[in-house]
Amino acid sequence: MILPKYPIYVPSKGRYKNCLTARFLTEDGVPFYLVVEEQERDLYAEKFPTAQILVLPFSNLGSVIPARNWIKEHATALGHLRHWQLDDNILRVRRFWKGKRIPCSSGVALAATEDFTDRYENVAVAGLNYQMFAINGKMPPFCLNVHVYSCTLVLNSLPNKWRGRYNEDTDLCLQVLADVVYYSRQRFSCRENDDNEHERWKHEGALRWRRAIKNGTFTRTLMAGRCRNKAEIQATAARRKRRVEEIRYPFNTEIRRRAKRPKTERIWNYARAKARESC
Repeated sequence: MILPKYPIYVPSKGRYKNCLTARFLTEDGVPFYLVVEEQERDLYAEKFPTAQILVLPFSNLGSVIPARNWIKEHATALGHLRHWQLDDNILRVRRFWKGKRIPCSSGVALAATEDFTDRYENVAVAGLNYQMFAINGKMPPFCLNVHVYSCTLVLNSLPNKWRGRYNEDTDLCLQVLADVVYYSRQRFSCRENDDNEHERWKHEGALRWRRAIKNGTFTRTLMAGRCRNKAEIQATAARRKRRVEEIRYPFNTEIRRRAKRPKTERIWNYARAKARESC
């Protein structure tokens, strides 16, 4: 059996009944650490008796970011060069072959990614691609300097840490890219069920989330600069809609433009036209 050589960590909270990642790793016979909080240790141990349970020294911080940094410190203390961090909602791992996404053993996929990453000295973050992005028959075997989410192989000697409150994986990739260290994404794909942010929304609610969007501190893409607020997004959507209407219905667009002219201008134009007709 082919197994990865670097340790695998699965931080999880509140999903002891449906921890999808722990389920498929157990089925594939891949050893991993299940990182949980103290109050849920017995629940996870009962559901996944073969998993190695690690208990965090803190709890109820409202975010997975402290757990990710603690995992990195744990892997570094064990003397490993790299470590895996997998979200707890991954359904399965597939390999992309001749335009098809074929289920494969997670041990083989992770080991192949490790073998490819260790060939180079300047790869700081690597990982598997999302299944929804593996759609092109001419998809390259790997991509450079792109986002790596949910299933990441992180270099332990990195000075960068997970930080902030939202999209910590995006922020980490941007930090690595800013330091001119490459990160890659492999051709293997993984499928997820939903995002692991329920704890954050439960504590903060939608109000703080909307304020973060309005203030430009919430980044959903890799674009530089602040995010647009709601008014700017609506204005952009209205401009695009008008542009589409101009292309599809040029006659209606011209009528609308004429209707927007001042009333006095329309009256004078009408009077000039009648005067020309009488002449």
